[in-house]
Amino acid sequence: MSELLEYRNRIRDYFEQIAESARIKPAIPTQAATTNERVGGGMSFDVFVDPVESASDIEMNACVRFRNFSVGRRFIDFFRDHQRTQAPLSMGEVCAKMTPVFEMGFAMPRTLLQSLRSDLNKLDTSIFLSHGVHLKKLPAETDFNDDYIAVVVYGDDYKSVCEARADLKALVEGVTLDCRDGPEKRRAGDPSPSTLPYHKLLSREERRWLTSNMPRGVVVRVLPLKKHITLQGSKEALVEARQLIEQHLRDRMSVSLKRKIHLAPPTYKPGMLKAVVKEGGLDLQLLADKIGSGVSLRIDFLTHSIKFSGRESEYDKLIGVLRDISDALPHSSEGCSEGAPICGMCYSPASPEGSYCMEACGHHACIECLNNQISSSIRSRTLPIVCTTCGEAFVMRDFEALMMGGRNRDTPEDFVKVESLVESAVAFFMARNSDKYRHCITPDCGGIHKVSVEQRLHACSLCGREICTRCGNENHGSVSCEEYNTLREDVDASVSHWVSRDPARRRECPNNKCGAVIEKLAGCNHMQCEECKVHFCWLCRFAAKESGPVYAHLQNIHGGTGADQ
Repeated sequence: MSELLEYRNRIRDYFEQIAESARIKPAIPTQAATTNERVGGGMSFDVFVDPVESASDIEMNACVRFRNFSVGRRFIDFFRDHQRTQAPLSMGEVCAKMTPVFEMGFAMPRTLLQSLRSDLNKLDTSIFLSHGVHLKKLPAETDFNDDYIAVVVYGDDYKSVCEARADLKALVEGVTLDCRDGPEKRRAGDPSPSTLPYHKLLSREERRWLTSNMPRGVVVRVLPLKKHITLQGSKEALVEARQLIEQHLRDRMSVSLKRKIHLAPPTYKPGMLKAVVKEGGLDLQLLADKIGSGVSLRIDFLTHSIKFSGRESEYDKLIGVLRDISDALPHSSEGCSEGAPICGMCYSPASPEGSYCMEACGHHACIECLNNQISSSIRSRTLPIVCTTCGEAFVMRDFEALMMGGRNRDTPEDFVKVESLVESAVAFFMARNSDKYRHCITPDCGGIHKVSVEQRLHACSLCGREICTRCGNENHGSVSCEEYNTLREDVDASVSHWVSRDPARRRECPNNKCGAVIEKLAGCNHMQCEECKVHFCWLCRFAAKESGPVYAHLQNIHGGTGADQ
């Protein structure tokens, strides 16, 4: 073990010297730097030395893994010159041979890995034949290491790894369903019509359906705040999942009957709204289960009604159940004192200890009805929450009295009660201001930021991630938003951008049938393409199948090979 530690320290010291020579000093915030990130005088890398399997082994392997991609690229570029002119890394009696390896990939749940295993094997074969790179699995650097695994593309050619990663990304990301309804899409500037009501899939009932009916191996992620659903899995399973969802939504559209049933006198007795909630639960699921498996019921406290969706026979059955509930209610005068205030929701007289007077408008309602209204509004994100009698909005004192039992309280239970209200308020705000604000791009982060006309950086107040407030992407430095979006989507444009940053040293192969990108690091002006093997002059792109004509061309036309340049 002491020998391995010595080798590790020797490699680390060598890289520290390289960092000083090349002036590679990444900016790492002190408060965010871990012990590993501080290895090497602030360099963001780890050194691993593999023990030999037997004492007779004459070779051993070591790995230097960079956490910062741009730093790793700078090291590799510097090494190519350094190894030509300087002594190699000494490991005792032998010298180390160093080979750059690029790794890019994605972390995924192990359940998704199982589903994609066959497709990943096919992709591994395909990208090796087309790009000369491979896939491998690594422990994922997440807070849930036991549940996640990283699948990466690795190889010694950066361009090939990038191209293969795009294929891996398409496979891993799966299918995204846009679950915005028509008004939300129009507010966001998207005029395309919705062919199917995907927004219905965000409801609790439809989420249960998704969980129960998706093909084996399909991973479903529902993101209500961001209004989309992702389906991940094998290609065959995703095709089947899309077909099931589309058929399910078509069935809903073709057979649904929608009605609004008002729960007010004289059709129903006073207290009907409260009684229906007791019978069916706040989401009326218990009542819906009695009527039929395809029934959807939603209570609307503002209009004192139930919104029904289902078949006509189920509607008739619901009317019969509601009639039975109403008939079982006492008459409004039974057990009530004269002059008691009337609840503005269920229309029954409210006792002094069981009623509440709204702060802004002075109207009365049952405390039970008001709490039901608040809970229902939070679940359905129907905001603002208003008095059902006059439409005046609730004020903070109303929420303090009804949700927290009075003011001047600050307990964990109170926080849990108010948290759902805050989440609903944020969702309501974002739905109506999607052109002015955006969600943080970090998965499962609830942060939002204001959209700006100018390109500027904003650090998310919740997760700290830097985001461009103009385009909503991660920090892209001095590159414009439009150019960065193009580079993210178009591999050819990304390579062209890289070439344009140093045109004197980066050019395309003069062979029109090849087009490989070549970087000249040192040496004379005679070059050979590694892809098509053509020989050519770096200065004027004169090309030949053999090296002789190119050297003669350099002497006759350019006065020398340029070896000293």
